Amino acid sequence: MSRKAAGIWQLSMFKNRSKSERFFKSFLCKFVSALHSQTWDAQQSSAETRKSMSRKKKSALHKVNKWPYLFSAPFLIAYFLFSLYPMLYSLELSFFDWNGIGTKTFVGVQNYINLFTKDPLFFKSLKNTVILMVFSTPITVFLGLTVAYLLFDIGR
Repeated sequence: MSRKAAGIWQLSMFKNRSKSERFFKSFLCKFVSALHSQTWDAQQSSAETRKSMSRKKKSALHKVNKWPYLFSAPFLIAYFLFSLYPMLYSLELSFFDWNGIGTKTFVGVQNYINLFTKDPLFFKSLKNTVILMVFSTPITVFLGLTVAYLLFDIGR
């Protein structure tokens, strides 16, 4: 590959990117061309690069981008409301004797002692859960990766 073709490839690789990525692209292209030609004035270029990098870092540090937080907020709210809160509330209820209607009576770890010592179906259900997890997880992951690979090949 000629130097010109390599430079065109490098420029097209970063087309339509953000400001920081374009800065990185220009720095990377200068670095690669310096490796090829061995005629780049290292002291002058490194001083220029250091100056521009320090300006970019200062502006990036002072600017807080709120959009990632706004876009992830609906998911986080839904996760806390429908997943995390019910799990934590169930953990709290496991320390009480409660039929769902009357008053709650705190029993501590007695529910867990009864579960491990007196419940004959607990270990059978635990075994069934482990079997389901061992067989279904690898199959699901394999099928998902296969479909993703096939879709990726179609896009080429």
